[in-house]
Amino acid sequence: MNLTNMLESIALTLISTMIIIGVISSYISPETYYWLYAEDRLAEWIDFYSFLIAGLFFIWRFFHIYQNKNAHKVSKYSLLLCGILLIFFAGEEISWGQRIIGFESSTFFKQYHCHQYTNFHCLYLGGFLGIGNTGDWFNVSMNFISILYLIILPIVLKYSQKAENFINCTYLPTPKTNHSVVFTFLFILTCISKITIWDNSEPLQVIATFIFCLVTINPKNKHIYK
Repeated sequence: MNLTNMLESIALTLISTMIIIGVISSYISPETYYWLYAEDRLAEWIDFYSFLIAGLFFIWRFFHIYQNKNAHKVSKYSLLLCGILLIFFAGEEISWGQRIIGFESSTFFKQYHCHQYTNFHCLYLGGFLGIGNTGDWFNVSMNFISILYLIILPIVLKYSQKAENFINCTYLPTPKTNHSVVFTFLFILTCISKITIWDNSEPLQVIATFIFCLVTINPKNKHIYK
């Protein structure tokens, strides 16, 4: 086992431990659960750094393959776009540093944000566009994409060489077996456990973002970036 794989195994063990502790503490220790998953707590910072690191890797790989004439322009610039989008999500997680710097939200966010913070993923737009809380849409979309990417895609790639070739041409990093197994276990564990304090959206999000970050750093198809 090389150093990268060893560190990845340690990271997967740590995130699994955190989720299991969260599930247990939701029943017996509200203070522990709060410390893990409440606003500005551990899970939110893990989300922030996971999005940020993954975004920087996407951008770094864009510049790495930019001179590759065999790479399609759409694929190359998709890497850059994904990197920028992931960094945007990182900023969203910490409300663009609002609670760190201490600046005040604008009138729009005071009126339409669930917590009056400056970010777009917890807006209540029922009185604005009639689509309800954007946080609900964000969570459902993230769960759907996570299942598709971390569970369904690896199965498809295992049995379809054409699909694997296509994905490699897009330069999308693909999950390894350990990524998929750990994600599936933690996702099912969190879904079937009755989180007695808040909903389970935050644990599910930290599972997805953290493992996606690991996939980005050490994907199954890392040879395509050489």
